[in-house]
Amino acid sequence: MSERLIVLPTGKKTALYCVGTSLFFYFLDFELLGSASIFVAAWVVYLYMVPKRKYALELDECAVIAPVSGVIREIEKLDNHSFGYKVTIESSLFQNGVIFTPMSAESVESRIIRGTRVGKDSRLFEKLNETALFKFQNGTKKLEMTHRLKRSPFDVESFKESTKRLSSGTVCGFASNCVTTILLPRAFRFTAKRGEKLKASQQILGYFQE
Repeated sequence: MSERLIVLPTGKKTALYCVGTSLFFYFLDFELLGSASIFVAAWVVYLYMVPKRKYALELDECAVIAPVSGVIREIEKLDNHSFGYKVTIESSLFQNGVIFTPMSAESVESRIIRGTRVGKDSRLFEKLNETALFKFQNGTKKLEMTHRLKRSPFDVESFKESTKRLSSGTVCGFASNCVTTILLPRAFRFTAKRGEKLKASQQILGYFQE
């Protein structure tokens, strides 16, 4: 039996608005604009559609799954930092924007920082752009991830309150066309590599080392 199609609430509202706009254009015999609106509605549904999860919600507690879809741009080893590694994942407007919890853990912090949407090459990108911040911890295992918007027409969203226990693969937010950074401890073994294309919740980044 196939899984039911799930679209996040903001996506549903935006897609319905596009469909309504297309009907208005068709009524006025503006067929090109009507067809364009239908295309935009389908694109929005794709962006906000919750992908099928390859892995069960109850994974090995040491596993960290890909929280977003995109390409791993960098895996950087950090010196003089409380974390040991920083993973940078970049997504585009043509990739699904749903954010998943990367591990089974307590949500220590979850907040949205509203801001601008300048290009990622701008010197102000990291200081001013709209960002979602998540912190997770399960005993001694912890990680932090930020999702910073590039030039995106869609707001970043967070759906989970802090202090709540979440299973790996739970939907916790949305960010389309963004740069995601994940901070991981030194005792971490990567299975994913730089340049690898990720699908949210369908691949494993690596494992915490006991």
